[in-house]
Amino acid sequence: MGKVLHIGMRKSGSTWLQESIRNAEPHLPVHLHMEDLKKFVRRNKWQNLSDAQFKTLGDIFSAAPENSLITTETLVFMDLQKLARTAFETVPDAQIVLIVRNPAAWLKSQYTHVIMNGRFLDQKHAAEQMLTARFVRMFDIQAYLDAFTT
Repeated sequence: MGKVLHIGMRKSGSTWLQESIRNAEPHLPVHLHMEDLKKFVRRNKWQNLSDAQFKTLGDIFSAAPENSLITTETLVFMDLQKLARTAFETVPDAQIVLIVRNPAAWLKSQYTHVIMNGRFLDQKHAAEQMLTARFVRMFDIQAYLDAFTT
């Protein structure tokens, strides 16, 4: 399998992908949500990473064992050009899996998810949060293509 870098938004099939790989390849040491990556994401403002922080992210990518799925749903919010450059420089042989979803279906799913889980007490605040620039940017498919195709 080699290293696989997963870039995808929440509510787009990420858990399905992770579980499918785990079930299909039970003998492989598949690493989901690598602890170092989770710690990195929690410590940093991932929307505006510095070059030094991208270097650290690259070190985490390259330290991942062979046959691993490198995945966190926050990668989608990073500077795509820098993320692509970091991935190509540190794990050049990795397969990159990008999961996108129809924006209307995603908004409905995300809205239902945040309301059901009580993250927002009213519908107005849920809608405002989901329509922020960082979420809307996830649907700019051309930006992904520009960043990850050579």
